[in-house]
Amino acid sequence: MKKFIALLIVLLMTISMIGCARNTEDDEASSRKQSENISKELEIEDNDDKQDNNADDNNEDSTVSIVLTNSNTDLINKDKIPDEYPMDLVPFPAGAEIYSGIESDLWGMLNFYVVAITEDSFDDVQLFYKEALDNLGLEELIGDYGYVVQGEYNKMSIIVTVKDETKDPTFDIRFKTSIYIDVTLLDDEILKQLQEADSNNNQQDEYYVDYEMEESYPEEDLYEQSNSADNDIFTGGNADAINSTNTNLTGEPIPDGFNIDLVPIPEGSFITGTSSYESGGNKIYAISASSKYEANDLVAFFMKGFKDAEDLCGNQIGYSYLIENTLNDAYISIFVYPDEYDSYKSGFEISMDLSD
Repeated sequence: MKKFIALLIVLLMTISMIGCARNTEDDEASSRKQSENISKELEIEDNDDKQDNNADDNNEDSTVSIVLTNSNTDLINKDKIPDEYPMDLVPFPAGAEIYSGIESDLWGMLNFYVVAITEDSFDDVQLFYKEALDNLGLEELIGDYGYVVQGEYNKMSIIVTVKDETKDPTFDIRFKTSIYIDVTLLDDEILKQLQEADSNNNQQDEYYVDYEMEESYPEEDLYEQSNSADNDIFTGGNADAINSTNTNLTGEPIPDGFNIDLVPIPEGSFITGTSSYESGGNKIYAISASSKYEANDLVAFFMKGFKDAEDLCGNQIGYSYLIENTLNDAYISIFVYPDEYDSYKSGFEISMDLSD
């Protein structure tokens, strides 16, 4: 139950994480114009009067970091941040460009989702949020996909994801890092369920480690086993287990503009949520759904369907599996995760970014 609730909150925020600062001519020209007057406050170990002398000096004795006290200053497109977004609690580095900001209703709870991009390095932005959120009691996760801080604080679900965009050749080279922030004001019932599920999960995890894992694997192998490619949660699936597509769909209606021929939906899926909007000149459509099929069968199905797509990649991220590709000029991302809920065995979320 915990994974079901938490994953939906975490994964729903990813439906907007599409196409930031990609090198289209219009976006590049717009970003260049918006960035002409960027002024960032930097903290330098040497005194300010030495700054000019050290401008071309790359020795390791001089380091640069983002000053926390200058957060939320000189922001570009600051008006895109929703009015009630808690900027003092979850701030932005000075000089960051706000790419998009959305205020929405998530099952009756107020939700804020803001995307920012910055010329600051991934390491500096990571340290910035590590310091900014240090006293909130949140959990930190670090992996190849980036840096995540998440948890509950003062009846809010907070998720901050920092990604190193220097590894993405399609990203505007002027920006080094992207920031995705999701804040949800939790109602009492959801908060109670999360706390109870977390407590139960901790007890199960302790039992599992004490009585099963230590008997099965040497202690030094636990990390390797948990990240092994042999993990059968997502591997070994049968693509042909999905009998048909786009039939017997229930729940929310598919948004107009979502191309179900480009990204077919497994039959019998229950659509739990949808989204459609424009951002940066692109039209973005997204759905989340529950499925009667096993998670590994869904992974096999989607990977087979996109076998001819450009830049196809699939990676396990925690308890979910991310599939990304470009097909017919559309950037597509799909999250698949196990979820035993009623008669369903898994869940998935599909985001489709269509460039004009």
